[in-house]
Amino acid sequence: MKFFFHSNEDQRHRRHIHASYQGEEIRIDLDTFRIMDKPFTNRKKNKKAIKYVERNADKLRQKWDKSVKNGLPFDFKIDI
Repeated sequence: MKFFFHSNEDQRHRRHIHASYQGEEIRIDLDTFRIMDKPFTNRKKNKKAIKYVERNADKLRQKWDKSVKNGLPFDFKIDI
């Protein structure tokens, strides 16, 4: 699973992170921890992605602010 931000996001959007897994992509709100769009087909991966975001929310919010507000590229991969 890969988590990432788009540095060209509209800054008026709610803070969120993108996650991709086997060709599917979701967005998770960094404040409510809810999936913003259609979830992954694999329900277990949805839960794992949300748990990761919840555990790392403060760090991810800081990265979102730096990446999106300042236009700096930032992406990372984790295996969950």
